[in-house]
Amino acid sequence: MEQLTGLLAQYGLALVFANVLLTQLGAPVPAIPTLIVAGALAQDGQLSAAAALVVAVAASLAGDLPWFAAGRAYGHRVLGALCRIAIEPDSCVKQTEDRFGRWGASSLMFAKFVPGFATVAPPIAGALRLGLTPFLAYSAVGAALWAGAALAAGMIFHAQVDWLLDWIESMGSGAAVALGLALGFYITGHPLERVQDVLGRLSITTIQALSEAQDDAEVTIAGLVMSKKITTTRRGDRMAYARIEDLTGTLEAIIFPELFKSHAAVLDSDEPVIITGTLDRGDQGSKLKSTRLQSLAEVQARVNRQMRITLGPSALSVDQLVQLRAVLARHQGPCPVAVTLRHPAQREATILVDRQYWVTPTPALQADIEALCGAGALTIQAAALT
Repeated sequence: MEQLTGLLAQYGLALVFANVLLTQLGAPVPAIPTLIVAGALAQDGQLSAAAALVVAVAASLAGDLPWFAAGRAYGHRVLGALCRIAIEPDSCVKQTEDRFGRWGASSLMFAKFVPGFATVAPPIAGALRLGLTPFLAYSAVGAALWAGAALAAGMIFHAQVDWLLDWIESMGSGAAVALGLALGFYITGHPLERVQDVLGRLSITTIQALSEAQDDAEVTIAGLVMSKKITTTRRGDRMAYARIEDLTGTLEAIIFPELFKSHAAVLDSDEPVIITGTLDRGDQGSKLKSTRLQSLAEVQARVNRQMRITLGPSALSVDQLVQLRAVLARHQGPCPVAVTLRHPAQREATILVDRQYWVTPTPALQADIEALCGAGALTIQAAALT
């Protein structure tokens, strides 16, 4: 990452152009890492993202045109030559033709995201006599999507570029596909955004804010387990190093043997986790020495100590009470439920329902309760994190 940043700082957009051009000509020089770092530099104000995108598209077209011309001049012989490096050349040619035949010229818009299709798409377009104008138009759109995805990823993850590059490298030939999926994941919304109301009631410190915390301070963070490495101590006990990500950054959490033994399943979940520990500021970056590990669902069950349903005079019919019981039964969980009955004379009576009707508070439950009992009928009394 530092070497690539230094090269971009020295050569700027010329490096972007050269790297993308070589990639499109077929050289084994991946351009995605360069574009990601360029995006990170653009986010930090050291490079123009728009200029990088224009240069990348221009370089991509410059690399695609010779292959298009070769396909126009020599037909399927060029495609056959490219496919000879495949285990089954005949299958490679047939699959490429089938894909282009199914999607037509529009396949050029996603070709660069498909392993093996990026290099062979331009010559097959030429061999099938696609016009130069539609070829340039579709190829330019495809190049913009491909380069734009990498640049956008660098801008979004500018504080975690090293981690992103390692992840992209682990994807191998599927890096472009993985990048597109990952970017789509973040554009459509990070999972933590859906639980900000819950996290707001807890003593959570964002990873970004840890930069102001003192060494050895006890902190609690919430995030997703992006990766983990399990290792064995000299005594034969298993422990883990987990990379935790929230909306502001990433942090490595050390899960010691005793905690790992009892909570390994929490690390395997795709759901957010809550980790409490001691902040360790070392020479190679901050780490969290974990002392407590919980799933967000587990914490929610304690935070939502009691759910209260208020029923006005119009909701006191036997039929509605039966329906209410059915709603609670559909949403069984660990949260106690209290029902407050309001009489016409402004008197109230509160009943704690039987344990078999305790619930898991969810948006679906709230919608069912309010559909039956009216808006505002449901309230939740929160407890402190323990």
